[in-house]
Amino acid sequence: MPDDLRRAIARHGLQKKQLEDDDERRRMEREQEEYELQKAHQGSHYSRNPGAWHTAALRNRTAPEPRFPVIIGPESMFKTTEELGSFLDIAEVHATAQATVADFDDTEPVPERKSYLISHISMREINELEERTEGGPIRIWFQDKRRSAWLPRSVKKGKEKETGDTGTDADIITGVEKEQDSYINPNRRPIQSLRDLGIPLD
Repeated sequence: MPDDLRRAIARHGLQKKQLEDDDERRRMEREQEEYELQKAHQGSHYSRNPGAWHTAALRNRTAPEPRFPVIIGPESMFKTTEELGSFLDIAEVHATAQATVADFDDTEPVPERKSYLISHISMREINELEERTEGGPIRIWFQDKRRSAWLPRSVKKGKEKETGDTGTDADIITGVEKEQDSYINPNRRPIQSLRDLGIPLD
């Protein structure tokens, strides 16, 4: 096969995948909007305002919140659901399940394909995860549909979880970095006053 034809086929495949991913993202966003609208109008009375029929229809539906798959395991930065939950501050993460890789032309799952261990989270949580981690999407079969699962590989620089500063005033004044050891250095004398630093008080 000529190189030009091979490159054209590869380029077509990438464009097709991008279009499918864009369509899937728009569909998931619509599902999330419907879910949020349903929650916002739960228990409200029907009115004759424009669009009230749509709100009433949503209120009578029991659509589940859209879920988004995340890969867990050896190839992911999260080996367990507990690690994923701790990273996103989620009290409870859904149990894991096996999901096989999906190809563009698949009409149903192919058991012989490579499989991944996945969990699934909400739209808000998947947006935060994609923003804070380096990784990429992998096409899988999820809930009988071809979906893009996020494979997080590492934390993005500058997106580490912020923690409170437990340093002492002496550390701040003298510019001494906080010690990483768990013991207290017995030779380190605490600062009693500004005079100890050689700063005149007159």
